[in-house]
Amino acid sequence: MLSGLRNFFIAFLISVTACGFGAYFLINFITEAANFSESEDMPGIDTEDSVEEPDDTDTGEFYKFTALIIGIDDGDSQDPGITREEDKIKEADAVILLNINSRTKTFMTSYLPRDMKVDVCGYTLRLGAVYAEHGSEMFIRTVRAYTGIMPDFYCVVDYDGIIALFDVLGRIDYNVPMNMYYMPEPYNFHILSDEEKEELEPEIDLRAGMSRLDGEEVVQLLRFRGYGGSEYNYLQEETSREAEHKNFLQEVVRQKLTFENLGRAREIYDAITESIVETNMQLEDFGNFTSLIFGFSDFEPLTIEYPGSRSFQDGVYFFVPNHPGAIRFYAEYR
Repeated sequence: MLSGLRNFFIAFLISVTACGFGAYFLINFITEAANFSESEDMPGIDTEDSVEEPDDTDTGEFYKFTALIIGIDDGDSQDPGITREEDKIKEADAVILLNINSRTKTFMTSYLPRDMKVDVCGYTLRLGAVYAEHGSEMFIRTVRAYTGIMPDFYCVVDYDGIIALFDVLGRIDYNVPMNMYYMPEPYNFHILSDEEKEELEPEIDLRAGMSRLDGEEVVQLLRFRGYGGSEYNYLQEETSREAEHKNFLQEVVRQKLTFENLGRAREIYDAITESIVETNMQLEDFGNFTSLIFGFSDFEPLTIEYPGSRSFQDGVYFFVPNHPGAIRFYAEYR
């Protein structure tokens, strides 16, 4: 009897001990699993807690930004018979996306074709026409949709603004690639007298070779389209003009945005804000990025070509974008 009772207590103690150890390990396992689920959403994928993103606001460090430059045609190159400002169609004539990063020492430029085929509000448009028909806000949203990049800053400038800006920056040394000449024919040319015809002056008249260009000559360079000579070729016109705009922008950066001009930062900012049509960059923003802006010339220039091809569709030339490819190309600059 006593032997049976003793065996019962021994068995009971062993069972309790075993259950206790089992419960201990089970609780630990559940706790570890809960901690794992809180720290990682899925194996191999970084979560917000596991990735340390630099906080510019906390550190006061401003080392990179993206900007969108929108150069608009002021309408003067259209029918001279259109004299009222409100009747002129102001399209985006040049669209340049910039990314500057002082940590990687890179200065990226990407020229977005103004004839890019885009879908806006259910209609197919050329990118340049989006600004004319819908304004800057929709234009920026369209650029974001086709690049994946929401620019930190944007700047809309017309030809008058370029002239005013170079009045402050001074002349720029530039190798004009070819003789550039354009004499517009006024709508009333047929009724002008011979004397009046002789008084007409060309809108564009630049000679090939190294020149020191002032603001008005810079505008002539940027407006020129006759790269095909007497044989008009749309594809050659667009690609050659885009290439020239890229080359010129790089020269502006190299010659003007230097540390030597850092002392004129406020003067240059005032000239920019007075000469541009529209921007969201404030004086405080300009001050935060002053050293970065005037350090462009020391950075490695990178150029990204928007992927796609030009084709003739429905009676109109379009640049047909490779949208998925573009999103991949621009991913590291978001």
